[in-house]
Amino acid sequence: MKKVESEPRNVLLVHDHAGMSDALSKGLGKFGHFCFLAKSFSEAEEILRETVIHVILCDCSINGVSPFGFIAASADPREIPCHLISAAPEYWNKSWEKLSDRRQHAGRVIDLQQETENGYALLRAKIAEAPMSIE
Repeated sequence: MKKVESEPRNVLLVHDHAGMSDALSKGLGKFGHFCFLAKSFSEAEEILRETVIHVILCDCSINGVSPFGFIAASADPREIPCHLISAAPEYWNKSWEKLSDRRQHAGRVIDLQQETENGYALLRAKIAEAPMSIE
């Protein structure tokens, strides 16, 4: 049975590691959220064009490419909250802070190892903050 803490959100999970994507999708699914999985930025852009997404969780490196260009260049006027996730967040925080001035809801890179140990508490809180109505 699913435990729902807030209204379910559509989460775009951009991650190139299948095992991590599956684990996150299943973990967040237990709390009623539905994850759309993208293994590349082009897949993510296609999902954004075709699906209502409430929040984006993006790995800090997709097939060796930084997500900062994808995030900064996003022409999406809805300003979907985007949170970076990584198993090595200390490496990415400095670059993310530079970009965060241009993105609402930006913050520190979320540590996946810590999140797994804490039952995805921070990810669940960030997802719950995402607006339900998308204009």
